[in-house]
Amino acid sequence: DDNASGSSAFLECAQAFGHGARNGEPTRRSLIFLSVAGEELGLWGSKHFAANPPWPIGRIVANVNIDMIGRFANLSGEGEISITPSHAHRKYSSIAQTAARLAPELGLSLTNGDEFYTRSDHYNFAVRGIPVVFFCDGEHEDYHQVTDSADKLEHGKIERVARLAFDVGGGVADAHERPSGPRRQ
Repeated sequence: DDNASGSSAFLECAQAFGHGARNGEPTRRSLIFLSVAGEELGLWGSKHFAANPPWPIGRIVANVNIDMIGRFANLSGEGEISITPSHAHRKYSSIAQTAARLAPELGLSLTNGDEFYTRSDHYNFAVRGIPVVFFCDGEHEDYHQVTDSADKLEHGKIERVARLAFDVGGGVADAHERPSGPRRQ
């Protein structure tokens, strides 16, 4: 689960966008599929990228992050995935709202994952004022253990969360407007 589930979903999303899975039409905005290292050492890769982007940081309009999306864990059970920023978080954004709207269509319920808001790579984009959303199942008994093996993965859950990330990212890429930052319901 940590993090082959998120990495494989990331690659599937990249491939789907590359093969025109959105009706064969290119998106209005460019997409970047950024894979970074050093998350658990201090978010090193994303921190470096956000501080030294290859183009002006203001041109990056959103960040969709996935990590550990294939198990039932402390933050998600069957048919659930956690999200941050959640509706309860002060940084709840339009892309998180979009995820909340789309999740039921994919058979997913969203749980509060705000305890992970500062713990993964989306955070370095959020501190630069970029709207973010992060999907994660939380921690389980096999977290950081050799027992975190592929036979324990919930493949249907991985597929549904990958589709959610794909749809949220595609919505951002096709929208006329930039996603908005914190917004209250």
